[in-house]
Amino acid sequence: MFDLQTIKLLKTQEIGHPGGSINKILNCNDDKFKGFGEIYISSIKFNYIKAWKYHKKISLNLFVLTGDVKFVFFNGNEFKSIEISSKDMNKIFVPPKVWYGFKGENKQTSRILSLTNFIFDEKELERKDINEISYDW
Repeated sequence: MFDLQTIKLLKTQEIGHPGGSINKILNCNDDKFKGFGEIYISSIKFNYIKAWKYHKKISLNLFVLTGDVKFVFFNGNEFKSIEISSKDMNKIFVPPKVWYGFKGENKQTSRILSLTNFIFDEKELERKDINEISYDW
């Protein structure tokens, strides 16, 4: 069974600048960098839930670009939830082999930047209907 304690909320590195700061989300020397596959942006509307997904080999680095998002992780026995706001400039590292889903928590559409270590492959992904894992969102 997957240890949910390995999923953590991490601060991004902020570099101050008089014209506006720079936040480094990930670089190749980061211990959460597992290689590069692709980068994509997911949108989630207010109170909408996208769940459940399970990657067999893909690791994700998730960063909320706009809005507020609640992420929920499930290892078969227990849940862990993490809420991220675009104002916080945090990221989440999600290793493979854990069920996860997320919910839009902002009245405006929220956007999530996903950086993965492999290119998406439908055969690598498992899905469950939202009702197949019981969680009170």
